[in-house]
Parts: sequence; C-alpha cells; structure tokens
Amino acid sequence: MVNTMNLNTEFNKSIHSVSFNPSTQDINHASSRINVHMGHAYQLLKQLENQNGHNPQVAEIYEKASTELFQVHENLANALNPANGNTLSKKEIKDLNKAIKTSEKQIAQIIQKAHIEAVVQLGGEKFRSELTALSKGGFEAKFIRFFALTSSTKNAAVEAFKQATSAMDQASRTMPTELQDIKTTDLSYVQKDQLEQMKAFTDGISDVKRRAGVVGLNGIYRVKLNFSEEKIQKQVKSFSAQNISQQVRTTMTRTVSFEKEGHSVPFTSTQTPLNAEFDKALETNGSARVFEKIFGKTGGISSANRQEAHLINGWESNLKNSEGQIVYQALRHAITSDKYESNATIRKENSKQAAGELLKAAVLQHLSDVGMSLEDAQAQGINLNFNSVSLVTPDDIRAIGSKGANEKNMLNDQIAALQSYAGQNKSIDIDGYAIGVNLNINTFNFGVNAGAVKIGFGTINQSLENKKAFQGLKAQAEALINNEKIGLPEERAKLQSLLDDITFLMESPKAYLDGDNQYEIGAKIINLSNGMDNIQKGTKCAFNCMSGKDRTGMMDGVAKAFAIMNEINGKFPSHEELKSDPEVRKQFREIFVPIMMEMGGLDITRINTGATGYKVGKEAKLADLPEDQFLEMMGLSKTTSS
Repeated sequence: MVNTMNLNTEFNKSIHSVSFNPSTQDINHASSRINVHMGHAYQLLKQLENQNGHNPQVAEIYEKASTELFQVHENLANALNPANGNTLSKKEIKDLNKAIKTSEKQIAQIIQKAHIEAVVQLGGEKFRSELTALSKGGFEAKFIRFFALTSSTKNAAVEAFKQATSAMDQASRTMPTELQDIKTTDLSYVQKDQLEQMKAFTDGISDVKRRAGVVGLNGIYRVKLNFSEEKIQKQVKSFSAQNISQQVRTTMTRTVSFEKEGHSVPFTSTQTPLNAEFDKALETNGSARVFEKIFGKTGGISSANRQEAHLINGWESNLKNSEGQIVYQALRHAITSDKYESNATIRKENSKQAAGELLKAAVLQHLSDVGMSLEDAQAQGINLNFNSVSLVTPDDIRAIGSKGANEKNMLNDQIAALQSYAGQNKSIDIDGYAIGVNLNINTFNFGVNAGAVKIGFGTINQSLENKKAFQGLKAQAEALINNEKIGLPEERAKLQSLLDDITFLMESPKAYLDGDNQYEIGAKIINLSNGMDNIQKGTKCAFNCMSGKDRTGMMDGVAKAFAIMNEINGKFPSHEELKSDPEVRKQFREIFVPIMMEMGGLDITRINTGATGYKVGKEAKLADLPEDQFLEMMGLSKTTSS
C-alpha cells in the first residue's frame, strides 16, 4: 500500500535531511520520486474540487476521482521491485520513467472523466450520452449540434451542455475567497505578477495561455476548463511546474573533508537561494529585503517553471577552507530566456528583467565585500567586472523549425540582456537606490553536452562572442597580473597560470574540448574571476545552463574541485596535468565526486524536479569517472522531463 503523504512533507523530509544517503537510485529515492509526482496530481484534483464543487454532487465527483488516482499511485509503487532488492538498475530506472509518463496520461484521463461527470451532473443524467459526446468533441459532437437544428431533444442537450460548461467556466473565473482581499504589500514581486495574472484570468481578460490555463498564488489555483486529454495533460505539467516552485528554499551548508599531506582537511560548501536568505547572508546595510521583495522569505522559481518573468533557480555557491576563508564564490542560475515563449519581444523583455536581477545579486555581493551601504553606493558609484559562463549548445540544427525558442536564440537573448546593462555609469536600481555602475560584462558560452562534445554543435556560433569576452577578461586579468605595486606575487602567478590555460583553450572554436573535461575552461574562468576579486575587489561571476541544476551542477563541482586542489597543492591543476597526469586525474576524481554527491548540488536537483540526480549524458564522465560513481551522480534524473 502506498503512502500518499503530503507533498510538502515529502519535500521537506528529503530536502532538509541532514544525513546523506549514498545511493541515489535506491528504493527510497524512487518511492519519494513517485510520491512527489503523484502529490501534484492529488493537489490538482483538490484544486478542481474546490473550484468546481459549487454543489455537493459535483464536489463528490472530484472527491471520488481521487480514488482512481490512488490506484495509479499504487500501480507505480508496486512496480518498484528492484532485482537486487534495493537499488534500481539502469533498465529499471528507464522502466520507471516510462511508467511515470504513462501515469501522466492516466491522470489526464481521470480529470477528463471527472469534468465530463460534472457536466452530466449539472446538465442532467437524461442527456448523459449527448453531454459526454459534446464534451469529447469530434464527429459525434458535430452530429449532435447539426441535428439540434431540427430535434428538440438534441437541442435541449446542447443547451444543457452550454449551461453546464458555462457554470463550470464561471467557477474557474471566480477569484478565490482567500485572495480577494489579499494585501499586495505582503507579496513578493513574483507573487504580485501571479496575482495580476490571476485577476486577468478571473476577469476574463486572459486565458493565461502561457501557463496552459493554470494560474496560482500561494498554493491556490484556478484552472481553465478543458475537455481535451492533450490539453489537460499540459495543464497537469503546468500545475506541477508551478506547484513545485512553492517548495521552501533555505541555505544548505555541507562540510566535507579531503586529504592534505596525510591529514584530513575540511571544506565547507554553502548554497544560498536568492531570496531573503541571500539578503541575510550579505549583511549589507540597507539591503535587508532586496531579494526578499523579489522572491519572498524562502521562495524561488523551479527550473521546471518557465512561466515567471524573473530569474529562475538562482543561488549563490560558496566554498570556505578550514580557516573560514572564502576560496570560491559564484552565482548559479537557469538561462534568463524562456524556451516556451514564442513571442520574441516578450521573451527578450523577460530575459532583461531576469538578467537585471542576476546583476543586482552581483552588485550586492560586491557591496558586502567592501562594506558599502546602498546609500553610499548611490552617492559614490562603483566599478564592477562581471563574467558570465553559459553552458548551452547554440547550434543551428535544432533552431530549424522550432516552435518556441531554442538554445541558440535563448543564449542570444541572455547575452543581449546582460550586455544592455554594460557601460559607464549605468544605473541599476536596488531597493529604491539608483546605483551608478561602471560595468564591464564578459559573456562566454561553452557547449558541454553530447552535441557539442562529440560533433562540435554550436562551437562556431559561440566562438565570436567568446573571443570578444576573452579580450575583455584578458585585459582585466593582465592589469592585475602586471601590477607589481599590489604585491601578492604568488597569487598573481596563479592568475597567470589560469590565464595561460584559458588562452590555450581559446585558440580555436573547439580547443576547449581538448582532453576529456569540457567544463575545464569555464571552471578556470570562474576561478580566475575569484582570484582577481581576492587580489582587488571588483570582479564577480556567474554560470548557467538551461535549468541551472544539471550542467550547472557539474560546473559548480568542477570549479570547486579546482579550488580545493589549489588549497591542497598550492596551485591549480594545469590543462596538461588534467589531461595526462594519472595522479592529478585521480585526485580530481576523489575530490569531484564527493562535491557532487554531498555539497548540495543533488539537493538542488531534487528541489527543482522532485527527483535526485544530475541529468547529463555519458559525455559528462569526466577524467575516466567510474561507471558506478557516474550512475550515482545521475540518480533518478532520467525520470524527469526538465
């Protein structure tokens, strides 16, 4: 018998668990994945019951439908029977993914059936056959409508259908009681946008097509009436994507020890969500509610939810050594552009807003570093270099015939959005303070998926922007490296070694693919940025993929591994060492895997999808990573669609 525990309880149990379960593919993780998946379905059905249950009989229809969902849930749970008794094999994970996809269709069918039963209840049992046919549409519905012109019975059935569906549509267009008098002063910017769209829907101004006819605020939803199984299935996905964004996002701090000269040395990783938690971590006077105002106290937007016009899945990733010194810091996020938005103007406007929020985070990081308040920053202005490393594949093949956006034009959207803020004395508004920023932005992209690594997809398209970005980065780095007045000769020498490797990996469009670590160049740009900032405050960095969790998680792991190797060895691993030195490659693996498994990246995948694991392909088996360790990193990610 399955445990249909509350969705939030399931998430809180898995997300905030202090202990680390070393197996991401065991029966417990699989059960959790199923519970979260079905939890969305139960909650959607409950929302439909609340929305349409304006009489007891209709409410009972949706309540009874939950028993059918329970059967789907139980079938999924019973299918979990690993051959070895505990851990799922690759085939069993593949089968689970198929079962989940099948259940998505079954869920839509159950909701469709409930809608039709509600129409019959409201329209009259005597018209059951006609009302069912009219709901489903197609030839039979056209037949009934045609004969309604001459048949009083058919005409009465059509009128009954109109009245029933009108009542249900009106119910969906009624503003929920809980939201009618809500105080907008208590809402984040994301919530205000959701409330505005809720009002547009309930006022009949918009069908919120972007959200597949599903709009919610604070866990309360309105769902456009649909009888099409295909459209209902899209609504189920939209609801799940929006609903998973309700999950609490709090700071995650994890300490893992590594060997240095025969001793165990601890390193502490912190993943801080860009919400009120980020505000608190900065301790910058005057910035107490900057990101709380945007995302709320513990809010954020799931990578599955591309409906919001704000930064998706934003976090600050830090690493401290045993002395408590920050040796690594970067912002991580999903691409700022929306692949589901076909309107280029809307997509670009939303991308600019998301990019602006990312840059606000970078500015606040800098102000915190130098102990400057927002008021002082407005009066004095600041200088800031910002390096963005994207990991998407901007190829032309997939762009052909794509209905919405694709990685190529989404990358172009993000680059344009970020670069729109670059320049001298550009004003960035933060909490009502107009801060003048002399902002230099270098926008890189290095495709790391199978298409880029195996075939070179997108490498030509990204190379022109990369050359331009590298010119900016090189000039900024050399200004510090060659400035002997700064002192710190060892630190400047490390910058030079990183810059030398980056220069080599930039020699041609495909040069960064030399060896078996396509993440190396981006990770070294991130570490170079950190090194520059440590010598002279004023350089910040960020990295992203489409979702901000998989390829982004890999980049976080590789870059942190390099930072830890620098702390242990006194230098960063060179490209040749990473490519050819067995001992260096072994050390990299021994550091990289615990980072990936234990330093919060897996939690971010689970927060965003309900499944634990990085969704990457075999091309991500860096430095001869053993198959069993790679599979543990992937976990149950293949059971998700985002």
